[in-house]
Amino acid sequence: MPTAEYCYDGSSMLVVVLQFLLTCLACFALWRLWSLATREGNDRTVAWIVTAGFLVRALGAQTLFWISYLGLPFLRSLQVGNGYWFFAMDGPGYLKSAEDMLRLGLPSPFSLHTVYASQTFVMVLALCGAAFGFVASVAILLNCAAYLAACWFLVRIGSPARLPRLVALAAISFGPGTILWSLQPLKDTLYLLLVVAFVAACDAWQETWRHRDPPASATRVVAIAAAFLGVVYMLAGLRWYFATTLWGVSALFLFLCARSAPRRMRALLSGGALFVLLAAAARLGAGGDMVPFINFVGKTIRPEARISEPLDPMDPSAYSDAPRADGSTAVVLRKGVSGQQLQRRELLAAVQTVDSRHLRDQDEP
Repeated sequence: MPTAEYCYDGSSMLVVVLQFLLTCLACFALWRLWSLATREGNDRTVAWIVTAGFLVRALGAQTLFWISYLGLPFLRSLQVGNGYWFFAMDGPGYLKSAEDMLRLGLPSPFSLHTVYASQTFVMVLALCGAAFGFVASVAILLNCAAYLAACWFLVRIGSPARLPRLVALAAISFGPGTILWSLQPLKDTLYLLLVVAFVAACDAWQETWRHRDPPASATRVVAIAAAFLGVVYMLAGLRWYFATTLWGVSALFLFLCARSAPRRMRALLSGGALFVLLAAAARLGAGGDMVPFINFVGKTIRPEARISEPLDPMDPSAYSDAPRADGSTAVVLRKGVSGQQLQRRELLAAVQTVDSRHLRDQDEP
């Protein structure tokens, strides 16, 4: 995978060498992650599925990158150039935002104002770009690592059933959409990893409260809660509506876990505290992306007051043309009169005025 000569003070050979070494270390880390995902459970079928999905992503992404990067005469009409293809038009924007974020500084994780679209993915891409270079091929490492991590979480979920695990692995590994979006710098593979991580956290929480002996330790409960908060926060930075949905569904899940736990009161209090913290994590992760929806809900809950009785459009008490300092007039609404209703009355008043003038002209000799 090529490394970019990215440096704030010009093209530095030292930076290029450092990025090359970090890329080699990242490839070694990928191999270790593949080993963990394939050796879990000593299931050869799982190993073959995970390996096949990894090779399809790694080789396919490399092939598409070099064809577009070198401008080779193959499907040239579908190439965007610089390693990008037509199905990833958001990719250049994400990479440019990652460069800007690294140059201007990472935004505060507690800010309610979203600066970048899909801010979680842009933040991860900025860190990868700083380590490996700001080129489209940096997504190969990121997406392959996210895929292997998702498979590792999935095979570690404590379920005795083997077939559902194989079906889920096959869907992640060979789904046309999951493969296609992982070939370019897009957020979908990271999003899939976070969804699987949320399910794994739910499984760990349930197992923690299921058994009486040994009792659930405070350290384990806090660790799982921290994992919940981190996953929901990052999910909200990608798709806030899905994170909000998970937050709502988690209320039922936490209640059912507490209901079946040997120590119900402790589990219920822990679940209630986690539910409140998850709401804060979803709100902080979403940032300003949630503001239009919040405004819509506010207008739906408290709509404008309706007029209790019809008003005469010629009645000056319904509205008044108050003169301004510059000589213009400003319409002052009476309480309970909306802007749309006022426009209708003004239009009706204008039509009646024209009709009255027309009749008066006809009456004059």
